Amino acid sequence: MIDTTKTYGIFGWGVEGKSVYRWLTKHGAQNILVFDENPVTPEGTINRPPTADFSKIAECDILFRSPGVRPEKCWSRAVSCNGSTSATKYFFHHSPTKNIVGVTGTKGKGTTSTLIYEILKNAGKQVFLGGNIGTPVFDFFDELTPESWVVLELSSFQLFDLDISPPYAVLLRTDSEHLDWHTSVKEYREAKQNLFQFQKKEDTLVVFGESDITKKMAEISPAKKIWVRPNGATGEENEITAQNGFVETRFIASDKTRSHETIFPISSIQLRGKFQYENVLAATAIAKEIGIPNKTIQKTVENFKGLPMRCELVAEKNGIQFFNDSFSTIPETTIASLSTFTSPVLLILGGSEKYSDFTELARTCAQHPSLHKIFLIGKTAPRILEALQRAESRVSTEIILEEDENEQKGHGEKVLQKIFQSVETNNNFSLLLSPACASFGLFTNYKERGEIFNTLAKAFPED
Repeated sequence: MIDTTKTYGIFGWGVEGKSVYRWLTKHGAQNILVFDENPVTPEGTINRPPTADFSKIAECDILFRSPGVRPEKCWSRAVSCNGSTSATKYFFHHSPTKNIVGVTGTKGKGTTSTLIYEILKNAGKQVFLGGNIGTPVFDFFDELTPESWVVLELSSFQLFDLDISPPYAVLLRTDSEHLDWHTSVKEYREAKQNLFQFQKKEDTLVVFGESDITKKMAEISPAKKIWVRPNGATGEENEITAQNGFVETRFIASDKTRSHETIFPISSIQLRGKFQYENVLAATAIAKEIGIPNKTIQKTVENFKGLPMRCELVAEKNGIQFFNDSFSTIPETTIASLSTFTSPVLLILGGSEKYSDFTELARTCAQHPSLHKIFLIGKTAPRILEALQRAESRVSTEIILEEDENEQKGHGEKVLQKIFQSVETNNNFSLLLSPACASFGLFTNYKERGEIFNTLAKAFPED
């Protein structure tokens, strides 16, 4: 598969770029050039090739673009590289197995992908989880056989120049995100469509069917479509719903030999919030198409507690519950998380700038019956405050600032500490970190933000 006489390029020395490098060297590639915006010389470098001059892109027979790198960056450095690809694109073209499930959407990808993985694993399949979550695809590439299954969570960055689609695809609720990277909402959604626009008629596409956006996007795929509707059925063929206390299917069988089936009670779902039904239904639909028994699906769903930092209860001290939703980096997911709270809640909002529209979030906060206070942090704090004022919010709001907090990493912990120090005990409320923004500036990433929150919550004094 690897031609050792060719020159391979890797643009971007991140997690995926390093994985590609390990795989290429393992298979005998002799000429590998690494291109990165942050140059590194051989001195003081461990297991890291020096950064090549960008003019040498023209020398590459195959150039692997890392997800965060826009394709035109590869071309603008020198000349267009005819062999430009990505780890995702290369994987789809050369994978030993075609049993691939791809999952995309604005949010919910990780939860849905992981649940599909757990269902297939519990059904006795050899299955791997990768893409934007878990393990880079080249880390398990050599373990694959034609009978293996692969579940991939795929971002718009990874799908941007994809020209091949998997036989099983999931399109979850899709809004807009990463407008600091994408040139428009249209480009963002078109990137998502690459997951399924090259499917065949015999393939399957599971679609969130309660959105005009996703329904329009799905039209490009010729595959069989299964509509996920958490709020009830419309009587349309090939749909799976959560209603009447049960998860139910209508014409979901490939041969359409049954018109209706009750799979398991909604009470089996352990994930917090009704918005999670969408993810469970999508995973169930894929499992049914693959032929997994209902009992295996239900048992997996019953034992599935969700992923870390997705509205996760991490501690309970002196009547205060601490919920970590650091993974919530857009307003829509914060709105969904906030909707699950009926008791008094303190909300931490804000972070780095992705040019999101906070209008609906502000309106939700203004109308929430038990939102007690909002703490605003990061660069977006002034914009969120303006949105709250336009929504005529009467919720107590405080901007938490540290000197130069928007310019220097490391101030995030001090900001969160200030919030924790102001929290009064024995009030029976929840402190919810659901920022609706990315973390950069104050924190390295959402994980660091969440980990600091967890540490402070677990160390919170008890009477």
